[in-house]
Amino acid sequence: MAHFHGLRDAGGKGDTPARADQAKRAMTLLSAIALPQHNIILAGDFNVLPDSEALAIFADWSLRDLVGRQDTRTAIYPKDIRHANYMMVTASVDVRSFDVPADPVVSDHRPMISTVN
Repeated sequence: MAHFHGLRDAGGKGDTPARADQAKRAMTLLSAIALPQHNIILAGDFNVLPDSEALAIFADWSLRDLVGRQDTRTAIYPKDIRHANYMMVTASVDVRSFDVPADPVVSDHRPMISTVN
């Protein structure tokens, strides 16, 4: 399992060259320690939209997104764009359940809870 925190940009969560570069560098690091067929879970506050170039870069490495277009923010977060957190896994990860519960509220980010085998 690896954690990823994407760059924050005051302009929003749209694609930027810096975000794409960060995703590529993250995959370079992950490639140095694992193979795509390994059980890999990459999760965190990616700070991008669901159709972003960064997520496409992770998908090119056979990571699939579990979050999709679910709201990953709580009532504490006032903005309309409700995406930030993602959990991506390789096909070899047997995901038994996945949830992004709205309660309890402990942050402006919802927790991501998964059960894997």
